[in-house]
Amino acid sequence: MAFLCGEPRQGRIGVGWASLSGVIASSNKVPTLSLGEVDAAITDLASISGSGSVELRAARLDELFARATSDERDFLLRLFGGELRQGALESLVGDAVARAAGVEV
Repeated sequence: MAFLCGEPRQGRIGVGWASLSGVIASSNKVPTLSLGEVDAAITDLASISGSGSVELRAARLDELFARATSDERDFLLRLFGGELRQGALESLVGDAVARAAGVEV
């Protein structure tokens, strides 16, 4: 649900526009990324720290973005850069997800 609200569930992950400016262009024409894979990649990015972290984070971002379609790349850039705006408040998205899943809010 956090993706739908425009932020990773992991919170701040150490990736900003400077990190994103160097990611490679998307190469996939067919979507292959799953939400679980993106979430795992974000968790991995958030755990990177210490000496060499900038280079390792850049390599992991390249790996993720290489698998993304152009639409997925755009979504990921805006998600990581804090610029993903879709107009609904988090509580409304939560209610909609609960309703779609057939569970109580």
